Amino acid sequence: MSTYRELAENFMDTRSESDYTALFYKVKPGLTSYINKIVKDRELADDIATNTLLKLWTKIDQYDPKYQITTWLYRIAFNDSLGHINNRNKQSSLDMLA
Repeated sequence: MSTYRELAENFMDTRSESDYTALFYKVKPGLTSYINKIVKDRELADDIATNTLLKLWTKIDQYDPKYQITTWLYRIAFNDSLGHINNRNKQSSLDMLA
């Protein structure tokens, strides 16, 4: 079984769908669990994880391979999770004013 680093390097080199898919399925379970601990909503966590992994496909050029790919992805997921929490809190505040 390949490591995260090997999968990330393969994907960066080839940009192939198969290398992306291998990395996607290796990272997604742990990433989803991590996000769920932040947002406390399994369905939302799955959506954020999928969006984070979509960014892996579209923004791989911004990744610095001297760091673990998981560090980069978990930071993206953390920031997206906080954005969802902030939006949810703003909506709750607006609902209370109505």
